[in-house]
Amino acid sequence: MRFLPEHCAGLPDPRDPAVTLAHVEQAIRRLHPVPHVTPQELEALLASAGTVLFDVRTEAEFRVGHLPGAIRLDPAIKTERFVALHGAGCAGRVIVFACSVGLRSARLAERVGPALSALGPVSVANLLGGLFRWYAEARRPALPALHPFDQAWGTLLERTLRAQPSR
Repeated sequence: MRFLPEHCAGLPDPRDPAVTLAHVEQAIRRLHPVPHVTPQELEALLASAGTVLFDVRTEAEFRVGHLPGAIRLDPAIKTERFVALHGAGCAGRVIVFACSVGLRSARLAERVGPALSALGPVSVANLLGGLFRWYAEARRPALPALHPFDQAWGTLLERTLRAQPSR
């Protein structure tokens, strides 16, 4: 995979050394006005029953490292297919979507959220900063490794990790 600006319209270029994960998070919040949870909030949610975590990355990314219990979804899954496969299990639960930086997962949360809400009470959110932020903050459960998505996003991940005093 390679950085494709047309798929990331509105996001800062991760190849720019001045760009931080916080810049990307801010752009995603602006572009996709869905509820977001921080890694700290997700950590608490995962410790309680009633949360379903969907990992919106490719199979290759998922294989490198994912949170225990995460259900992998193809980023291009159609809303109807998602509801048919997972809708019944989402009612009355907290649903969190995650990907590398939060873009693919925010798009999916925005797309399927209304369909899930039509089925009954549900809370849908996106993991702010995605698994890059989770990994950088060394949240528990720890990820053994993390796929960088591509070289451009990998350089952003490296800068993010260097900026974290806990790593």
